[in-house]
Amino acid sequence: MNVLEMQKGVQQKLNAMEIPIISEDVLWYLNRAQEQYIADQYVFLRGKYTDNQDIQLYTNAQKAMENLRTILSTEEITGTPNLSDSPFYNNAKVVDLTTLSGTFYYYVRSQSKDDATQANLINNRLVEQENIQKYIQTKYNNPIFRDNLVVIEGTNLLVFYDNQTDAGVSSVYLTYIKEPKKLVRTLVNDIVEGSDPPVSTTETDVCELPSHTHREIVNLATQLARQDRKDEVSRTQRQNFEG
Repeated sequence: MNVLEMQKGVQQKLNAMEIPIISEDVLWYLNRAQEQYIADQYVFLRGKYTDNQDIQLYTNAQKAMENLRTILSTEEITGTPNLSDSPFYNNAKVVDLTTLSGTFYYYVRSQSKDDATQANLINNRLVEQENIQKYIQTKYNNPIFRDNLVVIEGTNLLVFYDNQTDAGVSSVYLTYIKEPKKLVRTLVNDIVEGSDPPVSTTETDVCELPSHTHREIVNLATQLARQDRKDEVSRTQRQNFEG
């Protein structure tokens, strides 16, 4: 379904509800719906990596993986400036997320490679920024982890390892969700030179997500517009009553 078809779908649904809306606003709601849809699916997807003993959780995660497969990417990050020693922590590597082939949107999973370890690949576990002090190697703290630990800090991914990881971390395999392109009717900005037909690095006239998700995004955009309209009517009625 291209963006024009998605736009018409939203407008038809809103017209049936007698909710007036201009085409530019429909595009705004479609982009907002695309963002929310990805965020909702990400919640299901992350469930797989936090509690894979729950069958329903695992099933939801598998569905979310299929729904997001076209914007999922796995890359090996190695060598400076992509991967470097942290200037602040003795036992951490820094992955520069701005050097990825796609724009980083959500973290899914990662593994570290340690050339000195026979098993070679070590699982990474995402932890909260507020707990970072527990994992820093200092004169008085020499932590040992079962998995390497990762923390997202701005545009960097910090990979903490313990002293059992003899050679530190030589590379990182990162799976992440790429930021989706903005939905537009006609490509105007950031056109790749010489592309035929035109290709933009930031915009698309065909939703990047799998085709089976497009109708869900149309329905979600309709719901968002309808809710905003209800809120607007409610505010107007309250103002009139208070006035």
